[in-house]
Amino acid sequence: MFSGKLYITHTIYTKLSQTELMQIIHEVRTHVQQHNGTDYLLVFTNPSGQKIFCIDQLDQEMKQQSTFLPEDDHWTIMYAHEY
Repeated sequence: MFSGKLYITHTIYTKLSQTELMQIIHEVRTHVQQHNGTDYLLVFTNPSGQKIFCIDQLDQEMKQQSTFLPEDDHWTIMYAHEY
């Protein structure tokens, strides 16, 4: 999970600092490693109370199916209101 290409919405990219983005990415990867996988959705809340979604496009089962291409394997960081 969360091992494909990373996409970041324009709003997230312009509103969060590089440090904040790196913290989120690190937290996602640490969570996946500690739990030997995870759900497709992880939610963070910033200091002003806005929810930030990290959404993985494909789960492990989907990755093993021949109907999905390698370029389908991506995850996105976005504000909840962008979903």
